[in-house]
Amino acid sequence: MGQIASGWLAAERSFESAARSADPDQPDLAATTVAPLLPVVTSYLERMQATGQIAVGPEADLGTPTVSLVSPRLATVADCAYDAEISEVRATGLPAAGVAGEAGYERFSSVMERTSTGWELAEQTVVGVTSCTGT
Repeated sequence: MGQIASGWLAAERSFESAARSADPDQPDLAATTVAPLLPVVTSYLERMQATGQIAVGPEADLGTPTVSLVSPRLATVADCAYDAEISEVRATGLPAAGVAGEAGYERFSSVMERTSTGWELAEQTVVGVTSCTGT
C-alpha cells in the first residue's frame, strides 16, 4: 500500500509543480499520471498558460491518504487536504476568478493504475468541502 500512496503523492506534487509555471509539458506529469487523467490535466495547464495564470502559495497539506487495493492492477486513494496554493494572473498578481483563485479544503477520490514503471494516477475527482474530519 505504501507504493500506491507514494505514487499518488508524487502525482499530486508533480501537478502542483507544473501549475507553478503552467507547464503542460513537465516530464514529471507524464511519469506519474496516465490516461484518461493525463490529457485532462494537460488541457487544464494549457488553459492556465493561455490565460497567463500560474499557481502560487504553499504546497497542499495532503495529510495521510487512505489506500484500498481493488485488483492487482487498480487501487483507490481517498484523502482530504487543505490546499493553500491558488492560481493568480501573472500580469497583475491578483487571484484568478472562481475556485482556482481560492484556498480551501478538498476531498480527493482517485484511481491509481499499476503500470510498467509503478503506480500512476489514472482518474481523480476533487470536491471542495468546508473542512476535513478532525480539523
